[in-house]
Amino acid sequence: MMEVFLMHPDRDFDPNGALPPNEADLGQDLELNTLFVAMAREDKFLFRVARQAVLSSLDDIDTIHYRQEILKDCLKRPVVVRRIYRIPLEFMERKRRQWLWISTRHLNPGSILSSALHMLEASLDLLRMLRQIADEYAGAFESTGFCRLFTMIQQELDDEYLAIVEKHIRVLKFPGGALLSAQLGRGNEGANYVLCKPNDTGQNWIKRILAQKSQVYSFTLPPRDDHGARALGELRDRGLARVANAVAQAAEHIESFFNVLQLELAFYLSCLNLYEQLDQLGEPVAFPQPVPACTMLPWR
Repeated sequence: MMEVFLMHPDRDFDPNGALPPNEADLGQDLELNTLFVAMAREDKFLFRVARQAVLSSLDDIDTIHYRQEILKDCLKRPVVVRRIYRIPLEFMERKRRQWLWISTRHLNPGSILSSALHMLEASLDLLRMLRQIADEYAGAFESTGFCRLFTMIQQELDDEYLAIVEKHIRVLKFPGGALLSAQLGRGNEGANYVLCKPNDTGQNWIKRILAQKSQVYSFTLPPRDDHGARALGELRDRGLARVANAVAQAAEHIESFFNVLQLELAFYLSCLNLYEQLDQLGEPVAFPQPVPACTMLPWR
């Protein structure tokens, strides 16, 4: 599983979590809107994430330390962090520009498979880019959060996995047509349609030409036979149903990963924006040491 875990060590950040009941008064009393504007730099998404993160109460000291260490890594390597952040942004832009979406409710298996393959294809080079960044900078980050993220990327997105995905995309486009097997059911109706691997996938073109062909029975649809084409399409969809669902789940998993990566890095990007503006103003920046609420601090 590809998990980000940059806001919490064991779960995703909830962008729709409940805010405190006095959120409006709190924001007005502390002029928090000024803070959020500085963190967002006119980016509506960063504004929304920064507001949610700041107003969501966090009283777990370990998680506070967890985020502080990640932010320290971001301050040391802001260019790398911004490079990572641009990867999910590019994926979302490709999805919007190419009208990529997956709906398993209203589309037939063939359309679902086609949409999922296009989404995987749009993400493949971005996954390679993410893996390259992890390989290059894994040793330069010290926080538990980033070390875990880079290790996960290197393990889950290794060369073998990326090559397999690329091969599946190529094969499932069916350049030579889809090969299905079926059985006769009751009333001699087709049953148990299964998608099969293409023939001769391991032979070169000379062996394919010289190989002895077994006798087959074939049927070619006449031109403009719309009813026949529709019936053939329905048979094809029966064989594609299982593989279409599997590929759709894989594409949705990658899309979800990019969504969470963008969401959780957005908080640290907004913190970087704030730090840069404070630095320009010559204002000091500190990482407070959190203590339990019941701890009595000595007066000085």
